[in-house]
Amino acid sequence: MRAAVVTGLTLAALYLATLAPDVALWDAGEFSAAAASYGIPHPPGTPLYVTVARAWDALLPGVSPAIATNLLSAVTTALAFALLAALVARWMGAARYGVAAAVCAGAFASVWRIAVEAEVYGPALLLAMATLHAGDRAGAEPDARVRRRWLALVAYLIVLAVPLHLTSLLAAPAAIVLAVWIDPPGRASHATGRIDARAALLLGGTLMATVGVARLSAVLAGIGFALVVVGGLAMGRPAENGNASDPAARRTSAPRRAAVLVAAAMVIAASALVVIPARARHDPPLNQGNGATVVAAAAIVVREQYQAAGLWPRQAPPWLQIGNLFEWADWQVAGALGPGPQPTLGRTTVTLLFAALGGFGAVAHLRRDRRSFGALLLLLVCGGPGAVAYLNLRAGPSFGVGVLPDDAPHEARERDYFFLLGFTAWGAWAGVGAMALRDRTSRRAFRAAWLAVPAVPIVANAPVVWRSDADAAVAGDLATLLLESAPPRAVLLARGDNDTYPLWYQQIAEERRPDVVVVPVALLPSEWYRAELRRRHGLEAGAVWRGTSTALLTLAHSATAGGRVVAQTPMMPRALWPEAGARWRWHGLVRVRTSPGARDARSPEVSTEPAIAPTTVSSAAALEIEWRLRRQGAASDARASLAGDPLRPTVDATARQLRKLLLCAGLETGRWRPPPGAPLLAPGCVPP
Repeated sequence: MRAAVVTGLTLAALYLATLAPDVALWDAGEFSAAAASYGIPHPPGTPLYVTVARAWDALLPGVSPAIATNLLSAVTTALAFALLAALVARWMGAARYGVAAAVCAGAFASVWRIAVEAEVYGPALLLAMATLHAGDRAGAEPDARVRRRWLALVAYLIVLAVPLHLTSLLAAPAAIVLAVWIDPPGRASHATGRIDARAALLLGGTLMATVGVARLSAVLAGIGFALVVVGGLAMGRPAENGNASDPAARRTSAPRRAAVLVAAAMVIAASALVVIPARARHDPPLNQGNGATVVAAAAIVVREQYQAAGLWPRQAPPWLQIGNLFEWADWQVAGALGPGPQPTLGRTTVTLLFAALGGFGAVAHLRRDRRSFGALLLLLVCGGPGAVAYLNLRAGPSFGVGVLPDDAPHEARERDYFFLLGFTAWGAWAGVGAMALRDRTSRRAFRAAWLAVPAVPIVANAPVVWRSDADAAVAGDLATLLLESAPPRAVLLARGDNDTYPLWYQQIAEERRPDVVVVPVALLPSEWYRAELRRRHGLEAGAVWRGTSTALLTLAHSATAGGRVVAQTPMMPRALWPEAGARWRWHGLVRVRTSPGARDARSPEVSTEPAIAPTTVSSAAALEIEWRLRRQGAASDARASLAGDPLRPTVDATARQLRKLLLCAGLETGRWRPPPGAPLLAPGCVPP
């Protein structure tokens, strides 16, 4: 308990001090909007997360939905590592081991980033650690009746990953090992223990049962099948089925009652999926997939919209996928020594030292307790190489530059957060290794130094992970600028996540400019979304999908016929501008479609003259825009230079790119001019 309290308070203070002050980029805006409206975000819908976030938001009156959901991530992540600290302290027999392991892992860069913004991964980590804790208690419980209750809880938590997030399922094999490898009372701490046949049978069936609800890898399904076989064979051997002196083990009805209890727990956990069709029928403002029917809800849960790749063929060569994992691992410990994605001598050296420290910690753990060592090793494998095999990702955006062909497929963003559980196992062993070396050191000064080693990631990652400043406000600033620049009742075309989700958040959660219809072009191929535009706004993008260009042209004509103006964010590439020959003119920081050109042009014409008089933007809005631009260092004085961008380097350059894009848009509209000697408008300010 002491290790859990110290770790929880330490990491909670760290996360709260560095919490994002507003809506963040990528999925954060959508999750905050879903919490504010009890809506349905993108597949797999995460109904349990949205339900918890909605309740959490209601418990914090006066706090903006963005801050509330950011706080939810911080609190749940801190609780997750508090549970990890308690586990490691029990396994290693000392509180300092638990604190060192959990603090080290909790300060890894990928974990820290998801802990300070609205993301589903904080609650998912908490569920994974709770599953491990329940498995550990099930294996250590001497009373068969109490053990059945812990087994039911393990089954419940495993299936609960489906309505929360499938990341938690990567902890299921490790939890099952802890549950089936029972820990007889009075045994030596290094003993092997024995397999509980009923636990193997029931939990193996639980793991296999989730295949019908969610897409699982063959590895996890195979583990479940193997446990069922082993448990079934062992059940036929009474002499090996537990302690013969235990009356509960001799009763033939005990396995049956355990099976019923586990099945009931699974059904209760899966019932959270009902939230999707129940809410979809009320058509909340955020209703991705419109899962009002059982079939549509199932399509959301299995991510049918994304057409997730199977295990084969590989979307990238296996060596590249493993190499990408090592690249992301190199970002975890000492980001300040190499803020960019490329490896540096200092950062990679520290990474290798912590890898060696983790190896030493694994050996110390093995000598202390084989059972929990096996579970943590399985967590490392499933959360690392196992996730690589299961996810079958393309190369990350920064991986293979100069090596891969220019047209090689890449992921839309860095996917290091998919491997949180693998990094957690590594960080835990690194903390254990530091404490083991400390215990083997005789000199007092050196012993004190080893105590500080688990805190190295805190110091070495803070400069690149810190979110509690203006750098983290770019998403909210961007959305405000775009909405206030849009003409009344505009149909605003957006390109992707980073110019869509912040806009949704501002409209749904902050109730800003509800007259503007934000249309993410990436969603137009989905029939449910075209139907939503027709149902809610009377806009037609085509009943039958005939390509993006046709859909955009149809949408533009429909909007014009309805008296609406078509506008687009600066992030829209020229290839997606609807109707070649149309004129696009700046209005604030959005481009507005005016009228078709008289000549047949291959590319739209852009004018720096505003299509609508600037007076249509209220003076208050204009002042707010100007203030926010000054806040971003883009005012019409010497700070307008692109070279003066104050953003700190990071492995994800999205915020920097958006800040520069806003500056470029300001330069193009003539709202401000660079000072003498400043760089001219850089190529690529307007996406080609």
